[in-house]
Amino acid sequence: MESQQGKGSVFRFTIPYQIARSELAILAAPAAIGSGDSDFRHIRVLVVEDNEMNRSLLKHLLTGWKLSFDMANNGIAALEKLQTERFDLVLMDIQMPGMDGYTATQEIRMKLKLDTPVIAMTRTLLRRT
Repeated sequence: MESQQGKGSVFRFTIPYQIARSELAILAAPAAIGSGDSDFRHIRVLVVEDNEMNRSLLKHLLTGWKLSFDMANNGIAALEKLQTERFDLVLMDIQMPGMDGYTATQEIRMKLKLDTPVIAMTRTLLRRT
C-alpha cells in the first residue's frame, strides 16, 4: 500500500483464480490492460453506477483500456440491458436508488439465470470530526 495524506492511497492485490479451459480462447491477448497497445474492444462491460462523477471516471478508464462498455444508472436499468444484450462483465455499484446492487445481482442470478461475473463497487464517505 502506498499512501500520502491529503492525496490518497494506492492498493495493489492479487486475486488467485483458475481459468476454465473453455475461456482460454478468449484470453488470446497476453498484454496487460492499460499497456497502450492492447485492444480489448471484444470485451463488453456493463457499468451500473448512479453517481455521475464515478461514471465519468469509469468511462475515462474503460475508454483508455479500449474496452467496449455501456452504462446503466441503477439496477432496474441494468436488468433491462442484460435481458437484451450480452456482456462479459458487470461492474455493479452497491448503493443505488431504485434497485441496489445486491438486489440487482440476485435478480441477475435467480431470474435472468446469467453467470456473467459481477464485481461489486462501493464508496465510503469520509467525514472529518
